Amino acid sequence: MPTTPGLSVRRAALRLLDAVFRRGETLEQAEGAALGDIRKAPDRALAKAIAGETLRWLTDFDALIDSATKQSLPDDAKARMVLRIMLAQALRLDTPPHAVIATGLPLLAGGPRRLAHGVFSAVMKTGGVKPGRSTLPDAPTLPAAVQARWGETKAAAIAPGLAFPPELDLALKDAAETETRAVAMGGVTFAPGHIRLPRGAAVESLADFKAGDWWVQDLAASIPARLLGPGAGKHALDLCAAPGGKTMQLAAAGWKVTALDMSKRRLDLLKDN
Repeated sequence: MPTTPGLSVRRAALRLLDAVFRRGETLEQAEGAALGDIRKAPDRALAKAIAGETLRWLTDFDALIDSATKQSLPDDAKARMVLRIMLAQALRLDTPPHAVIATGLPLLAGGPRRLAHGVFSAVMKTGGVKPGRSTLPDAPTLPAAVQARWGETKAAAIAPGLAFPPELDLALKDAAETETRAVAMGGVTFAPGHIRLPRGAAVESLADFKAGDWWVQDLAASIPARLLGPGAGKHALDLCAAPGGKTMQLAAAGWKVTALDMSKRRLDLLKDN
C-alpha cells in the first residue's frame, strides 16, 4: 500500500512535540531522534515549522478544539495533538484543508480518527475561517502559567514577539567575509561576523552548510564572546556549552576552549556542530 506523500513529515512533527511534552526537551534537543528518517532539508524544515507553530499557538488551538467538542479531550490525547498540528498547518502555514486532512487523519485510527475529522471540519466551517482570514488573534495567547509567571503587562509585551518565527542569525568564522557572504546569501548584517537571513530559511540547504565557515547563533547570544575579544591563545572554559555557538565563536577568535555540558545528547549536538 503506497504511503501518503507528506505523512512521514507529520509523524516527525508529532515525535518532536512528544519529546517536548513528555520528556521536557527543546525542539533543538529533539531534532536528532525525531527527524532521523527525514533526509530532505525542506521536509525537515516543514516538520520543525509545524511543531514550532503548534507550540507558539498552543493555547489558541486548544480553545478552537474545545469549542468543537462536547467533552474536552485530555491534554495528552493523541487526537488532540494531531488536531493541533492540523490547525497549525491550516491556520498558520497556509496548507490547503484537503492536504491537512490527507496527511493528518492517517496518524489516527478508529474513533479518534473520526473525531479528529469532525472537529477539524467543524472548526474550519463554523470557526469563522474564511479565505485569507484566520480565526486566530494577532498575537498568540500565552499559557496561563506563563502569564502568571510574568504578569499581565509583561505577558502582553511578550506575545507579539511570538507571532512569527524569528529571522535566522548566522555567525561567521572569518569576520572579514561578512559583506561578501551577506550579499551571496541574500541576508543583511548588523555586526562583523554576523548575517541575518529571512524567516523560514532551511539551514541544511544553505551554501557551505558542512564546511564549518558559519554556524547558527542568535546575534544577542554572540555578545558575551564578542566582549571578551581576541583570545591570543588564552584558555576559556565554556560551561553548558551545547549547542556550541559560543564555543565556536571563541575558538574562531583564537581562544583555546574547553567545552563542557552535563547532557551527553547535547554534547553530541555540539560535536556535530
